[in-house]
Amino acid sequence: NQLRAMEAAWCRLVNLQELNLEFNFISRLPREIKNLNALKTLILTGNQLQELPEQITRLSNLELLVLSDNQIRRMPERLGRMTGLHTLILTGNPIPAEEQARIRRLLPGSHVYF
Repeated sequence: NQLRAMEAAWCRLVNLQELNLEFNFISRLPREIKNLNALKTLILTGNQLQELPEQITRLSNLELLVLSDNQIRRMPERLGRMTGLHTLILTGNPIPAEEQARIRRLLPGSHVYF
């Protein structure tokens, strides 16, 4: 679809449970993403993300987060808040080994793939 951004207006879809925006040109997510409380699956593979807003850690119902093939080097500080996260996929990102270890420590009950 060649989307360049995730529109903040989409974050008013508070009953949305799955969002797949893979293979676009998205470089940032809006802070309003925290409003997608019902979201269980978020797929952002193949975009141009370098970081995620801290507000994403408020998605308490998120079970699957797929961020493969972006440019992410570091995950949000409060990543450990995401206690419902079952699977986090970060393959194809330039995440340093020390950051990988931090992510695993913050998400001990999750399946994390680098």
